[in-house]
Amino acid sequence: GPKRLTLLEPTSGEMSLTSCSGCLCSDGVEYPGWGKDGARLHARDGGVPPARWCITAEDLRFLRRKVLDAVQAEQIRPTDLDPFDPKDTEVGPNMYTIVEQYLKPLTTEAGGMSWALLRHPEGLPCDVFITHSWSEGLYEFIDKLLDSWPMGARAVWCCVFANPQALDIGDLISDPRTSPFAFALASAAHVLVVTNRSASIYSRVWCIYEAFLAVESGKLITLASAPIHSSLRRSFALGMAIASLCFAIGSSVNLAVTEDHFTIASILWTALIALSQLCARQLHLSAALNVIAAALLAAWLGVMAAKGNWPQFGVTSIVVVVFLLNEVDRTRAVCKKAQASQLKTGYAGPENAKASKESDKARILDDIAEHTIQVDLSINVVMDAGMSTPALRALVEHGVDVRSSGELRWSMAMLCWIAWLGSLVSVVVGYDIALSSVQRHGAVDDTCVRKAAPPLAVKAASSLCFTICLIAWLVKKRDAKAFMVSSIVKVSFLGLLVALITDLPSGCQGSAFGLWVRYPDVFFAVSLTNTLLTLTGRRVLITIPYIGPALLQIFGPGLGCLTILGQPARRRHRRKLSNGSAQSVRSDSSDLSGSHSSSSEDPISSVDV
Repeated sequence: GPKRLTLLEPTSGEMSLTSCSGCLCSDGVEYPGWGKDGARLHARDGGVPPARWCITAEDLRFLRRKVLDAVQAEQIRPTDLDPFDPKDTEVGPNMYTIVEQYLKPLTTEAGGMSWALLRHPEGLPCDVFITHSWSEGLYEFIDKLLDSWPMGARAVWCCVFANPQALDIGDLISDPRTSPFAFALASAAHVLVVTNRSASIYSRVWCIYEAFLAVESGKLITLASAPIHSSLRRSFALGMAIASLCFAIGSSVNLAVTEDHFTIASILWTALIALSQLCARQLHLSAALNVIAAALLAAWLGVMAAKGNWPQFGVTSIVVVVFLLNEVDRTRAVCKKAQASQLKTGYAGPENAKASKESDKARILDDIAEHTIQVDLSINVVMDAGMSTPALRALVEHGVDVRSSGELRWSMAMLCWIAWLGSLVSVVVGYDIALSSVQRHGAVDDTCVRKAAPPLAVKAASSLCFTICLIAWLVKKRDAKAFMVSSIVKVSFLGLLVALITDLPSGCQGSAFGLWVRYPDVFFAVSLTNTLLTLTGRRVLITIPYIGPALLQIFGPGLGCLTILGQPARRRHRRKLSNGSAQSVRSDSSDLSGSHSSSSEDPISSVDV
């Protein structure tokens, strides 16, 4: 009850509000909750519901500016436990320092409420729950959070800002099931995992409990990523330098371009694109392919510009965009790999998670006792796929390798939809164009054009399939989109292979679009298969006896076809958990990984709630 929420007196090392915040926000503009009774606001009866103790993206930007100003003014200073560099603007002071030197003094003088209710005294509906550790730097945390902000979300619940740091909230967190964390997570539609450089957040028992609640309620869990803007700027600067040089060389070469050159160029671009997708997980090789493609494409664009062949220039520019997106995908993959590595560091299973209070750990482990394997499985899914959904967790239960299943490659997505749209157009109008060319020029052997036009039903059905899949793509979540793109590309490739083998005896030559013109029935079969895979979804496919897991492994993202099949995921993750239990987890007194307790004697453990 509210009587247990007592205001903590500032310690001798804490600063006054004026020196800490830089302003007395009595006008209520920056802090509308100023002067209200914090204990009443956070009371179980009659207070603001815990799930509404939320903040917005603008709040985070505001806080970042305030903390930067306070650090530069030496109002927030490094400590023995947090020797941050005051000149650094990328990582910043960790959450322990922010709480002790900034939030506590500010909220104590404001009335004792949390920073979230100081900004929004009526509270905000919770869209996203943030699970994190206090050992991260504030700047790093905010940048990751803003860069990964879910589309459509307005407010997030984050313990360090949601809970009243100036109050004794031991009563609020005494029962994990009725703690503010549990209420907020139940209200959120999305759980965002924010990693840090010090240790896995899942080396802390409260983060384990948050993972348990997320799995129990079927939440979407995603891994936040750091901004990639600076890395992309460096990559694009190098690419532009190479491309400019090669474009100048290409435009200065007096090359007599023939049809053979166009054929060779088409084969080369196709091969480079195929290699770039096949080697997507080999990040260094992918970078080398992007550089090679930039040089060759720029030289060819120079040749086309010099010859004034703007149609070919436009087609080649589309290939350039594909490789630009491929570099974005590669840079994002490097970042995701680093975040996954941070998530694994120090993680040794739920039983080995740490807490500042052993009583907290005992209560939490007792609550999740029968679900330890499922929680460990979900955490490993986040590490492998970059996200965890009920569908992905079900796949792992059936033995499907979900590595990269949450990785949506925009270069492949562009290829997928452009190729399918081009193929559809060729089936709908390609016959008439090819027949007109034969009649007009007589240059094409009419045996390479079907004697009968594709049936209207085939054209209409193929168009309907494309429309259905495009609409589904727009509404599906990221992991479902990744599966859609992968399955469409692979099914289309198999269809082209069938058409090519069937066409070999005819001796006809031409592009893939020409194959679809000659075999629209094969194209319709490909379109129908893509639509069925899209509409049934992975959770239905996995239930097909014997072949369900194999189908998902074959058509899903990556090249892990038929790997780890037949080995139940429960057994696999139980072995991981068993092996992890044998690992020692670092535990020295200066460890700054998060916990949830409230003890005035220990400045580290007292604030991690």
